Amino acid sequence: MTTVRMTKKEQRCSRPKFILITLAAIFLLVYGVTLFQSDGDRLHTAHAPQPNQLRTNTNQAVVDTTVSTVDNASANDKNNDPNSDINKDSNTVELNLANLTNDATTGRIIIQLHPEWAPKGVARFLELTDINFWQDCRFFRVVPDFIVQFGINGDPKVSAEWRRKVITDDSPVVETNRRGTLVFATSGKDTRTTQMFINTKKSNAFLDKQGFAPIGEVIEGMEFVDAIYQGYGEKPSQGKIQKEGNKYLKKKFPLLSYISSGGRVAA
Repeated sequence: MTTVRMTKKEQRCSRPKFILITLAAIFLLVYGVTLFQSDGDRLHTAHAPQPNQLRTNTNQAVVDTTVSTVDNASANDKNNDPNSDINKDSNTVELNLANLTNDATTGRIIIQLHPEWAPKGVARFLELTDINFWQDCRFFRVVPDFIVQFGINGDPKVSAEWRRKVITDDSPVVETNRRGTLVFATSGKDTRTTQMFINTKKSNAFLDKQGFAPIGEVIEGMEFVDAIYQGYGEKPSQGKIQKEGNKYLKKKFPLLSYISSGGRVAA
C-alpha cells in the first residue's frame, strides 16, 4: 500500500486552515447553545401565569388611584360617616358599587371583617380602606359561579407602590371559602398585596388547602355582588391594568362594574 506524505511546505499551509476550521466549529457550538437558552427563556416567559391570576379549574390552585377623600354620608350622620372617629376601630366596611347590571345600576355591600380568621389580612384590608384605595377600582375578572376579583388601583403609580408591600399569609386557614367570603388573591406563598376576590359559589372549599384564608364576609348586599358585570370574563390584562390603570379599562372595557366609594361604618 502506497502512503502519500505531505511536504513540509504543504504542512505549513494546512495548519492555519485547520486552526480556522476549529475556531469556526467552536463558535457555532457556543452560539447554538446560547440561542437555544435564549429561546427557552422566551418560551417560559410567554407561558408564565400573570401575578395574582386566579385559575378557574377546580383541580388547580388559585393564583394572581387616585387617592381621594370620599364622604359616604351626611356630615350630620357621624354613625355612618366612614371618616368619623367613631368608626376608626370598626371592623365593618361598606363598599358602594356602580355600573351594575341591576335596574338601579348601583348597590351597597356591607363586609364584616374577622380578625380571628386572618388578623394580618384584616389589618391590610383596613389599611387600604382608610386611605380610600378601593375608590374607582374595577372588578376586572369575573368568573360566574366562582369569584369576582378586584384590587388593582386605577392609578398606576399607587398600584406600583403597593405591589411592593407584601404581607405574609395567615396560616392555618381557619374559615372555609364559601359564598360571600372575602379573600386575598395571591401569586404564591406570602405574596398578598392588594388584590381581593369574593367567592360567589356556594363552596370553593378546595381553596382552603391551597392557603387562601378568608378575612371577612359579605353580610348585606350579596345580590349586588351578583349584579357585577360579567360580560368581559377574564379578558382584561392585569399587566396592562398595572401599567395604564383605569385609562386602559375605561377605553377597552367600559362596562366593568366598579367601587365608587367605601369606608368603615359602625357595626
